Amino acid sequence: MKFSVLSTISGIAVVVFGLFIIFGPKFFLNICPTGADASGCGSGGCGGDVSEIVMIEDVDADGCGDGGCGTEAVMDLPRCHYSAQALIGIGILITALGLCMIVFENMLIQFGLSIGVFFASIIALLIPNGLVGMCFSEDAVCRVIALPVITTLSIILLAASAAYTTFLYFKKPE
Repeated sequence: MKFSVLSTISGIAVVVFGLFIIFGPKFFLNICPTGADASGCGSGGCGGDVSEIVMIEDVDADGCGDGGCGTEAVMDLPRCHYSAQALIGIGILITALGLCMIVFENMLIQFGLSIGVFFASIIALLIPNGLVGMCFSEDAVCRVIALPVITTLSIILLAASAAYTTFLYFKKPE
């Protein structure tokens, strides 16, 4: 197999994984939407790790306790919402790296891009598993469905990028 075909196939695979990391959490994996209610993630239920609504006028730490900030309510969203937002960002990076792998066929550039995919997949693995986290409830939709899928995708992408990086490191220039 010619190197240009291999780099194109690798790039397409990375793009597909990146697109699923972008669109999966919000559209396929049912991670909590922005409009989560106080009991959890809308109808899916996040297990109630959404903080209570806090009135800004009650917060004195910033000097806003005298009504200077208004009386609008602030609601803390569930952790899984922030994980989904972070995964969208890292998915965009992975997709961009995959597109660059398709466009640039130079072996050294491929090597650098595959290292980038490797580290981005580590971040994608760590976001829901500790950096940001997911809902606290063990039976929440985001923890039961989204966490294993994102973890599996990240591990597959991590292993594939490590294998491709190793292949490129030992490959003789043509």
